[in-house]
Amino acid sequence: MQSFSTGRVGLLALCRPTFDVELADSMLSEMLQVLESNGIETVGCRELLLDNETARSAVDLLQGTEFDRLLVLQVTFTDAEIICDAAVSLNKPLSIWAIREERTGSRLRLNSFCGLNLASHALNLRGKKFSWLCLEPARVGSRDLQHLLSDHDFTVPDRQSPREQGSSEGAEIAASLEGIRIGCIGKHPNGFDTCAFDARRLKSDFNVEVHEQGIEEVFDRASDVEVSEAISTRAKVESRLDGV
Repeated sequence: MQSFSTGRVGLLALCRPTFDVELADSMLSEMLQVLESNGIETVGCRELLLDNETARSAVDLLQGTEFDRLLVLQVTFTDAEIICDAAVSLNKPLSIWAIREERTGSRLRLNSFCGLNLASHALNLRGKKFSWLCLEPARVGSRDLQHLLSDHDFTVPDRQSPREQGSSEGAEIAASLEGIRIGCIGKHPNGFDTCAFDARRLKSDFNVEVHEQGIEEVFDRASDVEVSEAISTRAKVESRLDGV
């Protein structure tokens, strides 16, 4: 492989122990070898960061280190919390390398691309640009790395800019939502911005009301419900929803 200059690259190797850690560790070794073979100087933790607490410590270490670009190795799926925190606090050009995984029909062993996709949406909400690559280490060449570790001429969409004129089908769907009331139990997990919603905008744009309740409150109320009432309520719900 031919070497090229990218400056010093700060590393964060993200992983979750709910996936195949042995395979993830092997992938990380291959990813680091590809970087070294191309003469890329790296700083920071070179081990799998298995939880947010450990990852935050790695980010703190990078705070006191000189480097030119942050490279997140999305070795397995993770939520986007740490990536967004690091993008904001370190304020460096950002790249994310995820691993493509073959479809087998079984549970994905890494689910790395899903983490990249989740981070993409969360970073976009924060107006953060980044470059990315989704490819197995064994197939990554010098040109792939050049693409990954460079800034591209793209802009983050202005979320406040007017949308293109909608379709008649879209207008019908919007009209069908008029006056709907939605019950929402609990909050979306940290790092899953795709699950967040703006209750005020739903009300102003579609006249949809969201009634939010905490999980603890629901459990407290549920404990006082008679079994016969619970069975009757379940039957009503099953008449309207599949898969209860």
